[in-house]
Amino acid sequence: MSNFYETRSARARRTTSTSTMTLYVLKCADSCWYVGITGNLKTRWNQHAEGRGAEWTKVHAPLSIHSQREVPSESATHEEAVVTSEMMLKYGINKVRGASLTYSRPYDTRESDVRRVAGCIRKALDLNYTEVRETVLEELEREAPAKRYTSPVNESFDEVGLLASVFNGFNIGGTSAKGVSGSRSTAGTNNYARNMTTRSSAVPACTRCGRSSHTRGQCYASTHISGRKIWGTGCEKCGRNSHTVATCYAKTDLDGNRI
Repeated sequence: MSNFYETRSARARRTTSTSTMTLYVLKCADSCWYVGITGNLKTRWNQHAEGRGAEWTKVHAPLSIHSQREVPSESATHEEAVVTSEMMLKYGINKVRGASLTYSRPYDTRESDVRRVAGCIRKALDLNYTEVRETVLEELEREAPAKRYTSPVNESFDEVGLLASVFNGFNIGGTSAKGVSGSRSTAGTNNYARNMTTRSSAVPACTRCGRSSHTRGQCYASTHISGRKIWGTGCEKCGRNSHTVATCYAKTDLDGNRI
């Protein structure tokens, strides 16, 4: 009876040790790259080529299989993260996708993006988090300095026009505020809005909380300007602190972006 169990366990060990997956790197359009793992590379390549693969390869069409190698199944996810991290540091964060970093949109300087990218690279390459975070932030600022993240309002609306339209539409004392004596005039409203914009644009927006009253190094805010709580620790994938990346099943991150 003992020989039976020993034989079965030995057979299980042999099966596990010989089980492999294919780690592959795709060269994509726009000088981009995609890193993935699969049990059937031919099928997976066809999915990418037909627009049924990753979101990244739907935006940046796959051109060819740049490289491939077999890796043990139990370490395939880690190997994918290592290659993705190394290629991001070599080619640029927004030129590579793979592992848990799968957004089709560019990563930017918002806190959740910096934390997600830095966390993945730190864990994969076993580096110091603080140093990796600074490197990631500098890289993101260099890649898209004109697209520094501040707040959803600033990205979507003209602040002068928004404030002017709000005040000009108010009824003060039952009378429209538009050009009426004794009420806030249109010119006064525009001046107020313009002064607000000038004052807020004089100081670079904090890339951590989105406010313009201080810089990132001076920031102690616990909430973002949009009202979202800034988490100190938590899941590197979705930004929530109720779990870790290993137990994350979220479909969207804290900003509502699809993962």
